[in-house]
Amino acid sequence: MPIAARLRSLLPAVVMAALLLPAASAPAEAVVEPAGCAMSGAGTAESPFLVATGDDLACIDGNVSYWGSHFAQTADVYLSGAAWTHGIGTEATAFTGAYDGGDFTINGLALEPVTSYQGLFGNVANAAISNVRVNGTIVIDSPDQVQWVGGLAGWAAASTLTDVRSSVSITARVGYAAGYAGIAGGLDWNSSTLTDAWTNGDLDVTVKEGNAECIGGVVGCGYAGTLVRPTASGVINVTISAGVPATSAQAQAMSVGGILGFGQGMTITDASATVDITVNNTTTGGGRGTASAIGGIAGYPTQTTISGAVASGTIDATTTDWIDGIGGLLGAETETAVTESHAGVTITATSGGSHVWNAGGLVGIMYAGSLARVSSDTTLTTSGPDGATSVGGLVGDMFSNSTPPSITDAYARGSISAPGGTEVGGFIGYTVGGTISRAYTTVSVSGATIVGGFAGDMNSDLPTTITASSFFDTQATGLADDTATGEIVGIVGTDTATMRQRATYATGGGEGLAAWTSAWAITAGWAAAADSTDTWGICAAYNDGYPFLLWEVPADPCFVTLAVDAPSNGTITGTGIDCPGTCEAQVAPGAQVELTATADSGYQFDAWTGQCAGEISTTCSFVMEPGATAGATFLPIAPSFTTQPRVLFRTGVILPTGIAPAIPVALSWGATAAAGTITKYEVWRCSAAPCADGSWVAVTLASATATSVNSTVPSARKFSFRIKATASTGAWTMIEWPPTAARVVQQSNTAVKYAGTWTSVTGAGYSGGSLKWSKAARATATFTFTGTQVALVTSKAALRGKVVISVDGKSAVTVDLRGATANRVVAWRWTGSYGLHKVVVRVLGTAGRPRVDLDAFLSYNPGPPLPVAPDK
Repeated sequence: MPIAARLRSLLPAVVMAALLLPAASAPAEAVVEPAGCAMSGAGTAESPFLVATGDDLACIDGNVSYWGSHFAQTADVYLSGAAWTHGIGTEATAFTGAYDGGDFTINGLALEPVTSYQGLFGNVANAAISNVRVNGTIVIDSPDQVQWVGGLAGWAAASTLTDVRSSVSITARVGYAAGYAGIAGGLDWNSSTLTDAWTNGDLDVTVKEGNAECIGGVVGCGYAGTLVRPTASGVINVTISAGVPATSAQAQAMSVGGILGFGQGMTITDASATVDITVNNTTTGGGRGTASAIGGIAGYPTQTTISGAVASGTIDATTTDWIDGIGGLLGAETETAVTESHAGVTITATSGGSHVWNAGGLVGIMYAGSLARVSSDTTLTTSGPDGATSVGGLVGDMFSNSTPPSITDAYARGSISAPGGTEVGGFIGYTVGGTISRAYTTVSVSGATIVGGFAGDMNSDLPTTITASSFFDTQATGLADDTATGEIVGIVGTDTATMRQRATYATGGGEGLAAWTSAWAITAGWAAAADSTDTWGICAAYNDGYPFLLWEVPADPCFVTLAVDAPSNGTITGTGIDCPGTCEAQVAPGAQVELTATADSGYQFDAWTGQCAGEISTTCSFVMEPGATAGATFLPIAPSFTTQPRVLFRTGVILPTGIAPAIPVALSWGATAAAGTITKYEVWRCSAAPCADGSWVAVTLASATATSVNSTVPSARKFSFRIKATASTGAWTMIEWPPTAARVVQQSNTAVKYAGTWTSVTGAGYSGGSLKWSKAARATATFTFTGTQVALVTSKAALRGKVVISVDGKSAVTVDLRGATANRVVAWRWTGSYGLHKVVVRVLGTAGRPRVDLDAFLSYNPGPPLPVAPDK
């Protein structure tokens, strides 16, 4: 096919002719000036007018005499009342002053113009606009041609726009549209500069009669301007619903981009577009509805320099006739240089009546330009009755003029689905001349005819030169041939495993493959040496193991940071971690991480957090992934009771009166803390087992750390105690007696057997109202019980004598009952092991005071204390 025939409608002299004409012929809107604006300041650079209210701003808009002054906004302003009919500066009179928005917001712009040159500022020339934030709407409904409309400025000539943000949504229903954008509709030949321009307003442009062109997220049409860090997000919707006569006449949607619609002689640096672009040309009347030059960053740049541009989102174009030039980054370009840029866009191109021409993951049509260090990861789908022609994973169509095009250090990933398509390639669809160096593709390819793994077709009359080896993955693309028309020297098709090896690109050749020579500047991993000129990196952990461009990733993607939360009272070690201390390690994604938690002395492992959460052992392992964190908690070991708590009958005290009186006891214990010190004991008593939660009564201690307390227990009813020991670390242990019982056994009980002479006597002062006494030497009272403890309740007086008491025939002790007169005295106690015991009380018949009294016995039958789990 002749080269000239492939240029179709996209030569700049044809495509942009209408845009270089003056604006629409509608008369410029007259501005009615008020008497003056009530603002502080003199309007000079040294003393700018101070804008503090919406009325101030509206007054500036309506007063031409202020349009050469300096302004400084001092507060957020709110526009209200009637909608504006034009911005500050018109086609006839431009704003030539300086406006500093002070990072304050202009809220509620409501612009309803009927003519061209519209925005917050309609037309600016030699102006300086900075630090402006504006939100609101621009709504245009006109049967005429309306062009140069922007959220911030309709048209800018030789002006600087710095740190400007627009959240203005533009809705246009016009006869013909050109130059619509979120920031500036147009930049003229006198170079303007936009720095840090940001927009998220939606563009919705519908054309009723003719064409729609120059539609951009930030700038619609730009001539010799500079864009530094432009950013756009939102929706760009271009609809043509014109009725065109049933002839060869056509209505066109062209030059639509996420940042820039059309640009000539532009410089764009570090652009970012995350936009959803929809072009819908539903021309009626039998005419031709077409779309051309649609791109994620720019629709059609010519003689332009672009670096550091990244596009994401969707592009969806539907027409009644052909689509020509659609790409993830650029729809079409002429003599434009693109470096270090990437597109990750989903593209759908649907032709209702003809062809989809020239679609690429990065660039649709490349005419004599250059691409260096670029990549795409794009899903590209085409459909139409005549199929698609020139579809490529990176570039659809590349051809030469006097300056041959070039692609250097580039790769394409993603997929192409082109039913009925011809000239379809994993990297490029069709080439005429130019050079390709150090490129590869893994794009899965689906087409009909002239389909190749790397290129669909390369023109043989003016061949493209492969200056350094380039590759395609035969497994990923699904194709074994370089091109549909034959093998090309320098292009290598190989399997996925070989594509993922550094040696493939650094030295060339491979087992079972024909030898080739590679000259790729590729480093193993990401961080090249300080004096390296490497462009590429490769590692298994990133980009599915295929080579990537070093500029694409600001941090090492081959090793990600494992972050461990510094623990208290313990350490975490393993896989480069020794924390506290070294709590971060660089680990390859997919690698196995092994960690061990070790508690400090006095502490114990409690639980894992992060990736290890749920693991119950002190070791944890997981597969590394970006953002992985881990941690462990340690708790102090609970205090332990070193002196077994016990209950002892108190001696030397008076037993209360009654048949079953409360029994005086002494409770004692001791505990130690594994970490810290014991800071508090708490004691509770339950006097009616089984012990419900509400039946426990606190026993008051003499001090927080006292280890004994006097109390009482009921007779012949089960009771229990709880003791809680709390350490300075907060850890605690509590023990609780199982329900147990003590008894008061009156001297008259059958469990007490007497021998010798004993006399019964009654009296209110005796336990149970009675006792037995004896003066007979060798008279005995024998008490048999089961338990661990027994005590004697008797009377004391000056003339009371002595007794000898033995337990199980052992441990005979003499107890002297002489003392101050008192009844119900607990005079003696014995403790021993659990079992059946026999207590014998023998009267000595002490000279001068032979009488002894036997009032009652106390017995205790406990169970062993049971531990209660500490509160964590």
